[in-house]
Amino acid sequence: TYQIVSDMPFDVGNHFSIHKNKGKYKIQDGKAQTKPHNPSKPHKKTITKREDVQGDPKEISALYQRRANIFKRVKHLETKPVKFFLNYVEDGGGEMEGYVYTVSTKFKGINLYELIEKLANERSALKAHQLLQLAKNIVQAFDDQVVKCNVVHKDIKTKNIVVDPVTLVVNFVDYDLAKCAEEKDDGFSGTLGYIPKEIFEGADTSVSSDLYALGVVLYELFGGVIDESFDFPSISEETTSEERKKIERAHLEKVREKKLDLNQLGQFSYLEQEDGPYLVERMKPLIEKLLSDNPAERPLPDAMLSELNEIEISATEEADAAPIIESPVRVSGLKLFDRGKEKEHVKEEKPARQYRHSSFN
Repeated sequence: TYQIVSDMPFDVGNHFSIHKNKGKYKIQDGKAQTKPHNPSKPHKKTITKREDVQGDPKEISALYQRRANIFKRVKHLETKPVKFFLNYVEDGGGEMEGYVYTVSTKFKGINLYELIEKLANERSALKAHQLLQLAKNIVQAFDDQVVKCNVVHKDIKTKNIVVDPVTLVVNFVDYDLAKCAEEKDDGFSGTLGYIPKEIFEGADTSVSSDLYALGVVLYELFGGVIDESFDFPSISEETTSEERKKIERAHLEKVREKKLDLNQLGQFSYLEQEDGPYLVERMKPLIEKLLSDNPAERPLPDAMLSELNEIEISATEEADAAPIIESPVRVSGLKLFDRGKEKEHVKEEKPARQYRHSSFN
């Protein structure tokens, strides 16, 4: 059975494109039988990722065998077997080139990068208790879809987390760089800004390095920014290979020593209103532990969820203990989990700040 895919991709990157699937067809008794999706009937939506590949056929096969091993463990993607369409490169010394197609589930929602951008520019709104619930859902999904699958994702970032803005259901995607937890690394990979110091120093990626990246994700959700200083500098095409490597090594050395500033949390307008500042202060200790240079200090998902539940309980207790306020004055920290006590607040009008949130491959 083959997929009928859309002509125009909805996502494009270096050497790949992602297309929506419109139906299926198969060849039976020498005839093509098509089955388009019926829009009037609910069905599980799928997508097809097409990758351009070229290289030694054994290396290509080994790469996608590793991916297949990951997909067997990561059940929520429901990835179909990879299909190859390769030809030998003319005068390529045995190399092959062509396309590799992978079909997987298309999750409802947008990636977390886009959601934060909408929130920062006031095109979407989440209240404090919803932000806390989203943080809990992110941690739970990380536990269910990464840790308990016995894999290391290696590329956790806001663009690789899909969120349904209505239900706040979370799914992790893009396991292209992932490895089975018991495997050794086969090279340096990931997204600058989400890679902990120990990886730059030669340590293998592990659940601890994924936890650091998860800390960066929470840092961004609660108002921190991964700025353009993490990006590789522009290098002229005329630069020699040796000079290019020297520039890249110098940049990696610089990035390795960079630390995210926790004082930058809460800087967007959606975190400056109502109970945003209260929640940001409660989140700081957890984010600080996840961003620690010492991998042993980064809490595992169970400990993180316990800490997030404590934030919820303490906020509820403070709200329950607060007196009913009749006058329209602003009370920070009390509306977060108010249990039936209606309070009036003066909404502070503040201009939305420019969202400068960057992600680098």
